[in-house]
Amino acid sequence: NSEVRWTSTGSSSLDWLVGLSRRVADRHDTVDIESHLSRDASIKRADAAFGEVTWRVPKTPLSFTAGLRYFREEITARSHVADLLPDLLDDMHVTQDRWIPRLGLGWHIADTALLYASVGNGIRSGQAQSANAILRGEAMGLEVPRRIEPDALTSYEPGYKHLLADGRLRIQAAVFRSRWRDIPVSIPVDAITT
Repeated sequence: NSEVRWTSTGSSSLDWLVGLSRRVADRHDTVDIESHLSRDASIKRADAAFGEVTWRVPKTPLSFTAGLRYFREEITARSHVADLLPDLLDDMHVTQDRWIPRLGLGWHIADTALLYASVGNGIRSGQAQSANAILRGEAMGLEVPRRIEPDALTSYEPGYKHLLADGRLRIQAAVFRSRWRDIPVSIPVDAITT
């Protein structure tokens, strides 16, 4: 995983931040399914470009923040049990991209104290379903999707930040409210009775 950021020097009423990031995750699993070895492998590569601007309104204690992240992810997965599910080899390449916004409002009570409120979005990547889950579902008469779609989150956060002792101590408090959509749910099929 790597990330590069460039930031303003803080010498004006406009502060900015831009950056690039890359995350690569490589996973390999082998599961014995009734004497058949299931080999599951996935590689997730996520690239992002992001930026944020904060404008401190002159002669007022207010600041406004707007941020935007472009996120693109490629998932290549191979879930294979050669003698049971040979068709799974070709079904697991997914590319997804999203724009993720963030907005904030700040009230600077003093140079070292800030009341703020923000709203932002987030996502959690989709993934390939394992051969193990597909086979167990089919054995129970269930149709299991070949992949799990991404879910999304909108988060609302009011909070307070305060620096003390010449910046050596920070007090911070926040309250979160999140709205999560399209949450994938795991159901243990071994527990289902017919």
